[in-house]
Amino acid sequence: MFIRTSTSIIISMSKKLIQINCTYKYRLHENSKANRRLHDILNVSGIIWNHITVLRKRYYRLYSKHLPSNELQKHISKLRMKRSYFVHWQMVGSQALQDICQRHDKAYERFFNKKGGLPRFKKVKKYTSFTLKQTGWKLGADKSKRGSKKHLRIFLRRGIASYCLSRRKSL
Repeated sequence: MFIRTSTSIIISMSKKLIQINCTYKYRLHENSKANRRLHDILNVSGIIWNHITVLRKRYYRLYSKHLPSNELQKHISKLRMKRSYFVHWQMVGSQALQDICQRHDKAYERFFNKKGGLPRFKKVKKYTSFTLKQTGWKLGADKSKRGSKKHLRIFLRRGIASYCLSRRKSL
């Protein structure tokens, strides 16, 4: 299992701003309890994806309209906090939950623009990613810290550089 980190840096060069995006991929230790928890978070993320798929299909069947993304996010967060049946959804952070909803919405937009297929159900074990956006985690020297007490051990085959020259975009 791997963890990916992305950084974006803006550099001023000869009256021009250049944005440099860097992505690093680090290998996780396989046998720690934290990584079992990470697998559980991935499984719950897959369950949430399938639940969102059901909600969108049901909403379209009943009202013949597209379910707005912000309404969906409100509904999922209410389910997550109020219902005892969905308590295990609290493993997934709120920003990761919003990202799942946004990815599902992007998949529908791609479908309506004839750039992709209709979002389908996914096998829970094959759901492979979730996003840690801004807060609640940091990448340290030998481990990644998520929340207050949860650590993920990672192999650092290379140091965390301050910038890289992998992709450039002019601003």
